[in-house]
Amino acid sequence: MPILAEAHLWIGTNWWCRYCLETLIIKASFIYTKKLVYTLLVSLQVSGVSVQALCSAFLTPETETKKHCDGQLSSAQNLSISVRILEKCKQANEGCHNKWDFLYVHVRSLMMNYSTIKYSQDGCVGTIRLNRPERMNAVIEEMYLEIQDVLDRSRSDPAIRALILTGSVLKKGNVEKQAFCAGADLKKHSAGERSHAQKRGYIMLAHETTRDIYTFPKPVIAALNGPARGAGAEMALSCDFIFMADDATIAFPETGLGSFVGGGVTYHLPRIVGLTRAKELVYSGRVVNGETAVSMGLALKSLPLEELMPEANAFAKELSEKAPISMELAKKRLQHPPGLDIDTILILEAEAIISCMDTEDWHEGIRSFNEKRKPVYKGK
Repeated sequence: MPILAEAHLWIGTNWWCRYCLETLIIKASFIYTKKLVYTLLVSLQVSGVSVQALCSAFLTPETETKKHCDGQLSSAQNLSISVRILEKCKQANEGCHNKWDFLYVHVRSLMMNYSTIKYSQDGCVGTIRLNRPERMNAVIEEMYLEIQDVLDRSRSDPAIRALILTGSVLKKGNVEKQAFCAGADLKKHSAGERSHAQKRGYIMLAHETTRDIYTFPKPVIAALNGPARGAGAEMALSCDFIFMADDATIAFPETGLGSFVGGGVTYHLPRIVGLTRAKELVYSGRVVNGETAVSMGLALKSLPLEELMPEANAFAKELSEKAPISMELAKKRLQHPPGLDIDTILILEAEAIISCMDTEDWHEGIRSFNEKRKPVYKGK
């Protein structure tokens, strides 16, 4: 393929790019990324990189290396990790942007065809719909990678100012089965014994995803159309707001499964509902519906199912009309680590105010107020 030949010629003569690729492999924190990077390196035939030597440090024995790296990875997984490598190398090669942009845009453009999620955009609001209804939208590695890809795209896209995360519905005849996310796909987990490194890799991938949601600089709304368990509840907690259908439920069943909560639950849940209530939910695995979740402060709204997405969209649209820089600073400051003293907080708030006053949006806010009209913010 011409794109691979172009990559081979350019990367092969660029020692800094090769260094970035090697560093990415060495410092990769989860096993699936290491496999995907290996596959990418083989396909590009990057000169000067000892692919087999690097890979053998992570995948043993040799038969396992061959099994995982011999074309058995999905195209979506390969493309997702390719984009990440391209982003790193693009940042490191200031003098070669033309060729690097060509590769970056080409690979990025191939990522729109997701297999485990659906992504849509309505005005300034993007919607991620988990799309494995036959498994109640249970998460697998590919789903995490695809969610991360949408977050990566939307983070710097000025056209996106708010996101909604929701689930899909399974339709069988006249019966519809709603689900947000049933957690990890236990059927897939039990399909084969995983090594300790693979287990750690899966957990780190999940945690990277929930951290990406939590630190996303724009508002994220979880719209729970059905059950949220385990990993699904963890992703919901990482969002700024939770909207729930009246019949939707959320729970943390891990102690009853011989496992443990993850995704930042022990950080988020006590801050949201208080320590005692958090202990109750985690210790007992109690299932709570929308109305109960609202009463304990876990969810913002509980609605009839048919009103869930219209309400979530309306709220997301309302937030998207605020000044983007102000919203990002507000999210960052409200999510500051607990324990900061009042003097530190006042200094941080003062710096945020000054930052806003230096923007075009600040002037637009003043003008629109004086002219008694709706402001039009540009995020500048």
